[in-house]
Amino acid sequence: MMQISDAFVEDDILSRENEDEDFSNEVDWRTEVHLFLEQGTLPIDFKQARNIQSKAGRYDLRGGVLYKKSFLGPLLRCLSREEGYRILRGIHYKDAGNHSGMRPLADKAKMQGYYWPQMIQDAARMSRRSEECQRFSRRIHATATNLNSVDIPWPFSKWGIDIVGPLVEGSWKRFGIPAEIVSDNGKQLQGRT
Repeated sequence: MMQISDAFVEDDILSRENEDEDFSNEVDWRTEVHLFLEQGTLPIDFKQARNIQSKAGRYDLRGGVLYKKSFLGPLLRCLSREEGYRILRGIHYKDAGNHSGMRPLADKAKMQGYYWPQMIQDAARMSRRSEECQRFSRRIHATATNLNSVDIPWPFSKWGIDIVGPLVEGSWKRFGIPAEIVSDNGKQLQGRT
């Protein structure tokens, strides 16, 4: 049995679960795309300007609100990371909370019409911090055992064939004569009459 060292400090899951994330130091990712779509303003850096131009085709500006075009659904309202985290928190913990995992949580936010680039990472962080998600998550029930390799005593000992046309005389020479042949009982393998 493995011993846990005295220096090991277990994080208190409940305290981490109830912590609010601090996104105040982050730059709002929507600003550059919003400015480009509204005013045509681009940064001075050529690489960054090309990146924004290529990104802008996937977004739409309506009534001063930035939306992301989605392939199969309606337009997704673009949120800042802080707003998105609050939305995820509402989906995960509040009345409709089902403590789903990372991907279903992010997909639910998309189905409700929201988008931000870090939504999968935020959903992963939230599901890792949730006590219920950790306690009742799927566990591997298989016992850890060594894999046993299966030795093949005679390669090509059993052939499965479905031949169209007559059998060629030299086809057995390459691999030898097999112990078994499994076929669809075609005319080639029936006796001559």
